[in-house]
Amino acid sequence: MSDSDKQSAVSALAACGEDIAQLEAAVSKYTWLEDHPGPHRQKWRLARGKVQRAKTPSKIVRVGAGNAEAEEAVEEKSDGFQFEHGASGKTYSVDADFAKFTDENNKKEYFYNLKWRMKQMPGGASMKREEFYYLYGLEQQAKNGDNNTERPMWAERGGLDFEGRERWAQWERMKGMDAATAKKHFVEVYHEFDRKKALYAF
Repeated sequence: MSDSDKQSAVSALAACGEDIAQLEAAVSKYTWLEDHPGPHRQKWRLARGKVQRAKTPSKIVRVGAGNAEAEEAVEEKSDGFQFEHGASGKTYSVDADFAKFTDENNKKEYFYNLKWRMKQMPGGASMKREEFYYLYGLEQQAKNGDNNTERPMWAERGGLDFEGRERWAQWERMKGMDAATAKKHFVEVYHEFDRKKALYAF
């Protein structure tokens, strides 16, 4: 396909606007863009992601236990992963805590440095617990805004890049969230996730 064909396809996707049915049809029509790496493919993937999110949206589910204090905020993602945060009702120093927990020089509390439990993946690869990737997505959204990068495919040593793909996916799921909200959620998650389940030591 020529660059002109690719640009025409991308323009057609953009012309769909917020009409999800029309966008879904266009995404299906221009699936050939998936075979052409570059900015046009990325825009097609973003359109495909928009359709997927519209069909399986994230939602906040309130689980009551008889009174408001006992309610838990459960954020349910389209992949089925659930994470509770904000349920404690505590108030945190969001800006200060976010800066501390995302500081590479903070050897003790930097979230990358926590002793995350690992799970084995096909081909000898390994991944951290879901909480790590959730925090990563929130950090990236708070610092860099919406994800406009191309989803990684292959690891340097061969095989699927499970680590890179999950980081990308969690950041992509935060799309549209403003920086202040992303920081607040990050700090809540950091303080409240179950360390016994997620970490080897804490």
